[in-house]
Amino acid sequence: SVLSSSHNLSNNINFTLYPVPDPIDKGKKTNPTTCDKLMYPKSVCTCEIHEACAVHVTGCANGCSGKSLDTLATFLGCYVKGNPKMEDNCGPQHLEPCIAASGINKSEMLSCIKTKSTYAPVVTNAYEKSQKIQTYPYSTVNGKEQPQGQSAASLKKALCSAGAKQAC
Repeated sequence: SVLSSSHNLSNNINFTLYPVPDPIDKGKKTNPTTCDKLMYPKSVCTCEIHEACAVHVTGCANGCSGKSLDTLATFLGCYVKGNPKMEDNCGPQHLEPCIAASGINKSEMLSCIKTKSTYAPVVTNAYEKSQKIQTYPYSTVNGKEQPQGQSAASLKKALCSAGAKQAC
């Protein structure tokens, strides 16, 4: 991963992922842990749980860096790699190989996926934050929007241009 500790970049970033859910909109009574399966395919709802559990298991719910960030970034990069650029086409079939590739604790990850009370706080926090800010599935580097599904080389170049010397 371009962020890996071997590049010393992940040690200098505090990264937070908010896996914002797609709940059934009921105004103030919206339950963010209940995905709107009439609006979104089941795969999207499954992906949201997987992403929330990856955040939980890596200890990145309140931001992370170093090895935890390496693990989360490796999982997420693997999980979405090759998927179309639309969220509705995420690939939960990538779960097992991406757990193995990233080094996420498999038993903790699978336990989290089966236990709503474990992933619910991550999903709820992401939903609450999304009500205060506008969110999209993209990242920004130095205020410039980066393309979704960006290559590692392209991200590294953007980080270097923004002054992150470890990416250069």
